[in-house]
Amino acid sequence: MGRGSQPQRTLRLSGYIQGSTSKAITVPTLVMHGEDDQVVPIDNSARTAVRLLKDGTLKTYPGFSHGMLTVNADVLNRDLLAFVRGAA
Repeated sequence: MGRGSQPQRTLRLSGYIQGSTSKAITVPTLVMHGEDDQVVPIDNSARTAVRLLKDGTLKTYPGFSHGMLTVNADVLNRDLLAFVRGAA
């Protein structure tokens, strides 16, 4: 199979940050992930992405699924705005 570890392959497949790209991102970055996401496992995506980022923050959401951006937009938008304002 292709190059890289399983978490890196999962990141590429799910559209998350790749190893070389993560080094280029130097601004604070919020990674949001539903803990009940059955499509993209949190350990192979969000937790790995935050570890690869220079200044990454992981915010997880118990019970939120892969569709959380649509279903839980009110909560996510509030948290995103707080992060941008420096309050997260």
